Amino acid sequence: MNKIVQRGNFSKLKDFLTRSRRKARIGELAEQFADACVEELKKVTPKDSGLTAESWDYELEVTNRMTTITFINKNIQNGMNVALLIEFGHGTPSGVWVEGREYIDPVIQKRYLQVIDNKWKELTKLWVN
Repeated sequence: MNKIVQRGNFSKLKDFLTRSRRKARIGELAEQFADACVEELKKVTPKDSGLTAESWDYELEVTNRMTTITFINKNIQNGMNVALLIEFGHGTPSGVWVEGREYIDPVIQKRYLQVIDNKWKELTKLWVN
């Protein structure tokens, strides 16, 4: 007859996860990420009058299970969001197509990857210690 014996506990894992959760400070991190994205979006938004560039903002919702950041541009002309018209292109009243300029997603993706990289470095320091 075989006998399996287990010794020890998960105290080190629990300690690591607790320190990781504290270190991550998700709400604070999300706010810093969103602020940085908004500032960058203001810089890279193509400018005619500058109204679209200055109209960037975000909404942040932090719950126990997830964090949601919604980026908003409040420049609405004739019922259309100007930032999205610039991003995806649009037709003019005279029938001319204005090609879009991708500028929103690259900013958010670049900042997101920076945050992930920084947090990974912090968490690996916890693991080593």
